[in-house]
Amino acid sequence: MLTARETTALAFAIIADALQIALFPLFGEGILSPLDDCLDAAMFLILVKLLGWHPILLPTFATELIPVVDLCPTWTLAVLIIVWRKRKIQPPQSKHLNGLTSAPPSGPLFTAT
Repeated sequence: MLTARETTALAFAIIADALQIALFPLFGEGILSPLDDCLDAAMFLILVKLLGWHPILLPTFATELIPVVDLCPTWTLAVLIIVWRKRKIQPPQSKHLNGLTSAPPSGPLFTAT
């Protein structure tokens, strides 16, 4: 289940990627190209604010500055990777069974020799 911040970050990323794909003729190498760069800079800052600093944001931002390559949904992919990695790295939650936490057994029978 995604947190509120992760859901918001994913929504922003999807909207930004959709804008870049739908409005590509406007964001091409023409006069409105700086708007595309501003959108990418804003997305970078928004995602850092919502998800915290993550190294994948730098190559994503650099990729977005390359014409035509920015048609890929890189912001959305970056958010999904960040969320997936956070879930993968987090230690599993301890299980509570009848008021007891699941911990490794201890005592004289289970001591290391």
